[in-house]
Amino acid sequence: MKYYKVLDGRLRSPKVAAFNKNLVVQYRIGEWVSGDGVMEAAGYGLYVYSGLGRATCLAKPEHGIFECEIRGEFEGVKIIPLCELASLTVRQIIDPHKAPDSLKRSACATIAGTRMCRQVKLVRQVPDEENEFRILENKHGIDS
Repeated sequence: MKYYKVLDGRLRSPKVAAFNKNLVVQYRIGEWVSGDGVMEAAGYGLYVYSGLGRATCLAKPEHGIFECEIRGEFEGVKIIPLCELASLTVRQIIDPHKAPDSLKRSACATIAGTRMCRQVKLVRQVPDEENEFRILENKHGIDS
């Protein structure tokens, strides 16, 4: 199965960089990369998407989308609706044991098709001309 990762121009996750600069993982094409030990101790891993369309809908035009391989997929990742996620404090997101009982799980994600794993290897960047979803965005002027 193919997986996809959305990264900024420095091969870092833009969502993580915006949330907590201490948890930023530096990715490299062709190399296995692991998450921070603090993240894994809290029950979190590295996020990837199971479809190119899902990755594209979350990427801004300046972000690159990378095809990748994964190791150590987390089982039973709970999908948290964005409205519930918005009600959590930063402390509850970092430490899932402090989350309300209805959201207590070791692994959480915010969108269907998200996978969480222990290691990611970037295979290649998907060129925009190969990405039918980006072609549609550009053709119709859709702002992601």
